[in-house]
Amino acid sequence: MARREIEGEWIQGWPERRRSQALSRKDEQGRLVHQRTPYWEQQGPLTPTDLRYLVAQLQTPDPADPAEWSLNVGGLVQRPLRLTLDDLQALPSHTVRMVHECSGSDAQFFEPYEYEQPTRYDLSKPHTGAASAGEFTGVSLATLLAEVGVHPTATALLARGFDCGTPGEWAAGGARAVPEEINYEKALPLAKALHPDTMLAWGLNGEYLRHVHGGPLRLIVPGWSGNWSVKWLERLELLREMPHLYYQDEYFFYAQSIDDEQRVPITTMGVRCVITDPIDGDEPLPAGRVSIHGLAWSGEGAIVAVEVSVDGGDWVPAELAAFTDRWLWRRWTYRCDLPAGSYTVTARATDEAGRTQPQTPWNMLRKNYDGIWPMTVRVK
Repeated sequence: MARREIEGEWIQGWPERRRSQALSRKDEQGRLVHQRTPYWEQQGPLTPTDLRYLVAQLQTPDPADPAEWSLNVGGLVQRPLRLTLDDLQALPSHTVRMVHECSGSDAQFFEPYEYEQPTRYDLSKPHTGAASAGEFTGVSLATLLAEVGVHPTATALLARGFDCGTPGEWAAGGARAVPEEINYEKALPLAKALHPDTMLAWGLNGEYLRHVHGGPLRLIVPGWSGNWSVKWLERLELLREMPHLYYQDEYFFYAQSIDDEQRVPITTMGVRCVITDPIDGDEPLPAGRVSIHGLAWSGEGAIVAVEVSVDGGDWVPAELAAFTDRWLWRRWTYRCDLPAGSYTVTARATDEAGRTQPQTPWNMLRKNYDGIWPMTVRVK
């Protein structure tokens, strides 16, 4: 829709529709620290940048002047480098269209797994709808690592952001707090770092990456939860072994309790499928032929099937939109004949790895929810 067709919060020609608006929260300094947009407000294949989900784990750094910013690459490499943005942009560019999802998105839905209670999508909850689709442009991390020459003994790549703070002030969900100030850091296994789609991005949705989303440069790890895509990059370091990191070992993990010794790091996103139209509270649909729409995505790649069940009946295949990108979500439509009444509709997806939701069991930190939740469809 052209900008001239939008006036204020109303969309001209759509008398009952307002412009999509993100739900956001700022800190005491007025900096945006959390933002999300309901799935049904995201109408295209990509989420507009203004509506993207955002989570700040530590204090957001001050904006960096791209002309003065640089990235240090060191550790177990043959040629340590300090690279400017111009240096990085001189390398062959790479573009990936993908879904970014916070590992805590829809966390409150995990309660039925533990207590066997029904649940409904509730926008008042602080973590609903923390997922977005975007087109990132930058340089493949494998291309950069070929420039510096990785030592044969390296097994992990540490990515450090400029954002820093004390996790005890920000941690949630029962994770251990630590007293000292740290930078946000993640360490990728070298194999994932060398995946051709793992990248360093300076562009998002056709424009330079905005500061609030990690500019001038952030790590992008398709298929893995958003916490791996380190923002405001300061340094990359090749290591001989995986380090102990707060945001890898003390916060983003699967476990049944804080003392569980069988912790499993959170990496790949689950299989997700959501109904976007109609949703709970919508006006009743006319009886007869009814269309139900939604989105599906997965951390293992392409969605190959979506099935829909009405009032607990058989799972029936839905129609998938044409495949476009491996890491992008896929729209789907289910058509059926319904007489007047109220119906509980659920949907589930299967990805190219053969995973069908739900895959992730209840866990203490309630991470990577990929269960099935219902919508009420009314027909008159």
